[in-house]
Amino acid sequence: MSYLAQKKTFNYDNIPAGYYFHVLERGSPVQKFWHREKFTSVIRYLPSKGKLLDIGCGPGAFLFMANQSFPDLECEGIDISTSQIDFAIKQVGNIKNLHFKVADSAHLTQEDNSLDVVTTIEVLEHLHPYDAMKIANEVHRVLKPDGEWIVTTPNYNSLWPLIEIGLNAVSSVKYEEQHISKFVPNSLVKFVEAAGFDVISIESVFFIAPFFACISKRLARLLLKIERKLRLPSSLLIIRCKPINR
Repeated sequence: MSYLAQKKTFNYDNIPAGYYFHVLERGSPVQKFWHREKFTSVIRYLPSKGKLLDIGCGPGAFLFMANQSFPDLECEGIDISTSQIDFAIKQVGNIKNLHFKVADSAHLTQEDNSLDVVTTIEVLEHLHPYDAMKIANEVHRVLKPDGEWIVTTPNYNSLWPLIEIGLNAVSSVKYEEQHISKFVPNSLVKFVEAAGFDVISIESVFFIAPFFACISKRLARLLLKIERKLRLPSSLLIIRCKPINR
């Protein structure tokens, strides 16, 4: 199944425009904590300058937060959803070094060896492995030899499958309709290595900490620090890798 065929199978334009942007401010305490800390976990690995491409950027929430931390980092976001890109342009597209466009991530327009970092935040699980590999190959092509690819994806060797059931029951976004590839740490490592990348680091976050945000954000952050130290099998995988075989 091709990438575009998948879009026809699940129409991502059915997700309300700006949904994941509004969650940062209007979501439940758990949602706000989850998404803000997810983005923060990725942002800490970004360079302060250079060029960043965010594949599957949605309404631009991650790049907006990245720009707040690193205003000199030139950020571009691409997505297949016209409504999400329109929202991003309207909401934050006037901010310096933030750019958005509708594009096919399997055929990137960037030049070879031109980017310092590429991020795909909860994207690969939406793709058939064949299509995910096409994107990985494009990422490999456009990254500089010392560039980084940062990927996040749900960890199906954790409590995530149970969380997903709960989210499907209460959320307007149905994850069982979207998640095609279900990664665990070993399969994610094998995937990026098969695409010609060397793993820099892999970690998982969110064991139970986000659910304590209903009580206290401070308590939730404390638990998150403890979970990181204990290296518990948590719900979101974050892998950093660099291109090899250049």
